[in-house]
Amino acid sequence: MEQLLLMWVICIVILHIGCMLQAGIRGKRTGWRRELLLILILGYACFGAQLTLFRREAGSRGVMYTYLHMGNLFGDWYERQQFFYAFLNVCFFVPWGFLWGLWRWEDKAWRRMIMITGYSFLTTASIEITQLMTGRGFFEVTDIVTNLMGGIMGGILACIVIPFIRYIYRKTTKSVDTVQERHG
Repeated sequence: MEQLLLMWVICIVILHIGCMLQAGIRGKRTGWRRELLLILILGYACFGAQLTLFRREAGSRGVMYTYLHMGNLFGDWYERQQFFYAFLNVCFFVPWGFLWGLWRWEDKAWRRMIMITGYSFLTTASIEITQLMTGRGFFEVTDIVTNLMGGIMGGILACIVIPFIRYIYRKTTKSVDTVQERHG
């Protein structure tokens, strides 16, 4: 847990320095909402790395499973276990897809979904390849498929939520502008 917290703090500091450098070079500040979203994405990436890579000893695994096995909720113990692993893999990537969906705020929904699918695929493929190369886990095609499904579900959730956020933002911005006009 301490490693995760330390990794997150280091990432936040590096991110903030990067945002300040970008502001100095481009002459345009990164808004606090955008920086907060980047911090959340980095924090979730640190959490994911801790969960999938750093909690296992190097060289302890390193096996490749190329079959697709989702398990069965009504099967024997092994089948139920596989089903729950698949379910948890889907759940693991829903926040990832959601956060990247918010990051792609200005894109049209179809483009946002294509980008989220790409981000999710690259992330899960990187995790699986790293697990195989370092021996810190199993390379499983099932994990790639279920993580990708979770990322897409998170992206769909972001596409549903974004119009509501825009509506609330427009309402609050309009009410602030109206108050300023009355008192200004």
